[in-house]
Amino acid sequence: MIRSALLTGAPCCFRFKSSSTSYTSGLRPGPNNGQAAIAILRNVLREEQSSVNHEGMEKTPSPVASSCAQGRVLPKGRSPVMITLKDFHLEPVKYAGLTVDAYHELIETGFLDHARGELIDGFFIPMRPQSPRHSKVVKNLIRLLASNFLDVAEIGPATPISLSDGKSEPEPDITLSKQGVYDHPGPRDIFVVVEVSNSSLDFDSTTKLTKYATSGIPEYWRIDVNKRTVRILRNPQGNRFMYDEVFFEGRITLAAFPKKEIEFGDIFLGLPAS
Repeated sequence: MIRSALLTGAPCCFRFKSSSTSYTSGLRPGPNNGQAAIAILRNVLREEQSSVNHEGMEKTPSPVASSCAQGRVLPKGRSPVMITLKDFHLEPVKYAGLTVDAYHELIETGFLDHARGELIDGFFIPMRPQSPRHSKVVKNLIRLLASNFLDVAEIGPATPISLSDGKSEPEPDITLSKQGVYDHPGPRDIFVVVEVSNSSLDFDSTTKLTKYATSGIPEYWRIDVNKRTVRILRNPQGNRFMYDEVFFEGRITLAAFPKKEIEFGDIFLGLPAS
């Protein structure tokens, strides 16, 4: 069965791997790489299919499939190939030069079904699995935001947001945005984005912070699960936020809704002692 597809950098950008075969194209980064990747995937699937007979037994490989094929025999009736693009997935690596349009095309074809990540500056950035502490804080926040803002805003857990550079589509842990927005919300639709940081603390404090500021996100909360702090950043200007304060206790508010308060301690409710 086709196991994975690896997007790497130039000179050979696309490399497709299976349990028996590996293919490398000569494509270089460009705006049409999404369509190119899909076309290559279809060709690879056809070539692998042609190397398997109807009894599910290996036969003489085609020219492409024979490049790295290893002989094997499967039980009668079982084919080592599933003829679908969904059998491919993107390995958790960085790949430069991907546009949002190409990224969406790969998503629509199922190419990224088995990869969890986000697009930042043309790079597909893998997202680590959530720890119990991380998921608990996210659940607490969703509950708190829902009880305070559900009548005036939409609450999106892990919702992609649209940025104007055409090559970034981050997925904050939580997004609070205007109601009635059909597409992914953009900076004008967003009240606050929240990143719950555990192992991603450095990335959320540097790359994500800069990206949100330069894109004009009005407010950014970065929550440190380990230190149990909430860093609130507002008023983006250039690549930074003019307002930057870390909270350890008390009550916190959003700039867009200053009369609605969230009890700080409720964010970390139920977390075991460090």
